[in-house]
Amino acid sequence: MLFLVDNTDYLGPVLAEDGYRFQTLAHGNRNGIERVFWEIEHRISSFANSFSHVELETAQNWLEAFAIHHNSRQT
Repeated sequence: MLFLVDNTDYLGPVLAEDGYRFQTLAHGNRNGIERVFWEIEHRISSFANSFSHVELETAQNWLEAFAIHHNSRQT
């Protein structure tokens, strides 16, 4: 397993000391991956906030209706 780390001074030596393989990246694919995870986290948070004030049954009904709609659009 190869860990991608940013160019911090402390992380590389700690990983090397424990025998882990790592590659230091200041820019590149790592930033693209971080953007994807940030976007997923943001969307989940927004979704959760939109249901924070409703009853559990209301959220359940909405999710079931969305699942039916989403599945009907799949080819």
